[in-house]
Amino acid sequence: MKQNNQLANKRESQTSTDVPATAASKKLRAMLFMLENPNGVTEKSINRAASVMSGRNYPTNLQRMHNIKLVEPKERRRGRDGSLYTIYQLASATEAKKLMTLVLFHCQQHGLTPPDEEYLSQLVQQFAERYQRAA
Repeated sequence: MKQNNQLANKRESQTSTDVPATAASKKLRAMLFMLENPNGVTEKSINRAASVMSGRNYPTNLQRMHNIKLVEPKERRRGRDGSLYTIYQLASATEAKKLMTLVLFHCQQHGLTPPDEEYLSQLVQQFAERYQRAA
């Protein structure tokens, strides 16, 4: 958990705060948030991290439009208020690598400053370590 906070702080220092909150920058924040959380993300957590209204659209679009696989079946849990929510999680380290490549392409395509490749590699490495432990 401490490592995730350090990585998130590093991301914050690398992404310019002067960048207007465009759809492209929000999509970038949502994709980075998924990479930063190998245990999965929820719609609400994406909403907060990327300042968006429909966080569930980002993981489902990755799956549909970019063939990035998520863990199936999606884990459903009950919130404190009794409502169900879904955990969206990348299926493997290979999928995390695909998402890293997409992040870099997205930045190039929209003229955004890309995160440091070493930082992205550390994020992908978290997935490799997580899936090694699970095996």
